[in-house]
Amino acid sequence: MTARTVPDLSVLRRGLYGLWEPPEDAPLMEEPEWVVVPGLAFDREGFRLGRGGGYYDRWLSAKTCRTVGLCHPERLLERVPRNQWDMPVEMVITGVETCHRKVR
Repeated sequence: MTARTVPDLSVLRRGLYGLWEPPEDAPLMEEPEWVVVPGLAFDREGFRLGRGGGYYDRWLSAKTCRTVGLCHPERLLERVPRNQWDMPVEMVITGVETCHRKVR
């Protein structure tokens, strides 16, 4: 997985797993300041329900960037299933409320 600069959301295209991704020719970023982490649902502690591949958890475990999850209000749950390797995001924004957790 790589981080790429996205100058405008119109450049995003559906990629593997149906996620919106920047094109492969978008400039690479060494260490992004912020990363938007996708999820099917999030909980109030920042843990997310993904698709089970662990890609983001492995990638984020080696990064120091800030993390945010975006979801619809009905997808912000009290608790999602989690494993010991799951990496929570620092902030979840629903458009209705924002949940923060302590910065790592």
